Amino acid sequence: MNDADEILPHVVILPRAWEKIVHELNRAANHGMARCGSPDEAVFVPLCALRYRSGRLRAPQLESTDLSDIEAIVVADALIPPREMVELSALRIRFRPALGSWAQTQASFDAQLDAALARAPRLNVLARGHSHPFDEGRTRPSGPDRAEHLAPCLAFNRTLGIEAGFTFIAVRAQENSGWALHCFATRDGQRVIDLGIAKLPTESAGGKQMLDVPFYVTEHGRDLECAIQTALGDALKMERLALGWTRYRIAPRSSSRSVLAIPPDFPAAAGRRFVCAEGNWAAEDVIDWRAYLPLEGFVAPRAQECPS
Repeated sequence: MNDADEILPHVVILPRAWEKIVHELNRAANHGMARCGSPDEAVFVPLCALRYRSGRLRAPQLESTDLSDIEAIVVADALIPPREMVELSALRIRFRPALGSWAQTQASFDAQLDAALARAPRLNVLARGHSHPFDEGRTRPSGPDRAEHLAPCLAFNRTLGIEAGFTFIAVRAQENSGWALHCFATRDGQRVIDLGIAKLPTESAGGKQMLDVPFYVTEHGRDLECAIQTALGDALKMERLALGWTRYRIAPRSSSRSVLAIPPDFPAAAGRRFVCAEGNWAAEDVIDWRAYLPLEGFVAPRAQECPS
């Protein structure tokens, strides 16, 4: 199957993220024009969420997600690396260890990243972003782009079970003096898959929910988790996963082990259940979690009453 025959995801970028990115694109371009008469490349860190195709929900860190499982990569926010970390030019971006301050600068940026992901747990650094200000309308990743952006991104995403890496390259828009975001993916770090130009919707056009808190942060979610913890006690092991998911490991009462993976939109979105019997794991969607948790007749206590 070639790219033309394959159903590929598209990229959606929300206005707040695009505003941050465009500000940095213009700053770098103007800096280069003032310095040497050519626009400098810029670098940015897209914070992304995944929208899955119907019937193709996948729990991060627990099962494999292929490009064909993803309907859209949603860029809901973005971070800009500190300027002292980055050396810009018209043809290349280099991260520079400023003498005596590199570790502090890196730690400061990592803290910003951690804080951004804590505010929006559905997001993660699933893509790399930079600009080709010398290209108009469309572009193509260079050899360094593949080696320094796509390959490391793929390696990180695989730790989440996502079998693809992404790079988003800003180019001059064809119809005006603005910018467009040309998006690419790879499954192996070598072959580049063209995902086309990112869509720039209004806030009302969808995707804004990617900034909403996950189910477990809501009052209803806290009460449900409290009820589960109270009912199951030491039989329950709970763990936060990437992209706003939660894993409940339930100790077996028979020969089978059970894991429930709860997505950030639960219960509006189905969860995932994994059962291990005789060494083999099977997965299925869970619409009614009550069929798998012993909570019939149980009145959920308030979250502050939950066992510590």
